[in-house]
Amino acid sequence: MTRVDIAVSRVDDTRLAEFCLQSDLAVELLPLRTKPGARHWHLRTVGQAGTLELTEWREAVWISVHSNRRADWVETAIPLLVAALSDPS
Repeated sequence: MTRVDIAVSRVDDTRLAEFCLQSDLAVELLPLRTKPGARHWHLRTVGQAGTLELTEWREAVWISVHSNRRADWVETAIPLLVAALSDPS
């Protein structure tokens, strides 16, 4: 599994929604049993393999990709999502 930390303490829901809309991604907010109180999203491209996971928990935000959920679009989307969610400098 790949994990990429994002230097923010919370996910900005508006930025996430805009990113998903611009990138034509379906997004689903799911419970995460292993981390009570976490917010956890699955981002997917309809009709294609691959899932990008985004998690917010205890003032930390990260992207994760499981090895069996990799796809070319996922690898391309990771730096774009980091940039979309990061605080502007």
